[in-house]
Amino acid sequence: MNNQISYKYEVQGSDYQEKLSSGTWNENDKRILGNIDFHRNAARTTFYLFIALIVVRVGLSIATSHSTQRGH
Repeated sequence: MNNQISYKYEVQGSDYQEKLSSGTWNENDKRILGNIDFHRNAARTTFYLFIALIVVRVGLSIATSHSTQRGH
């Protein structure tokens, strides 16, 4: 839903629906849509990397706390 709104603002307003149905995008529109797409993918990748880092970090801290308890 949010992406649709940003499309409408980026690709000049009222003729958005018209362009969408006819498929007549000019180069600037294509560039903008490409950018939006790129940023969406980049954000998704960053999100997954962030989750992976947290998982690894939690795993490491659990492992470390276990090994220190075992050591005592």
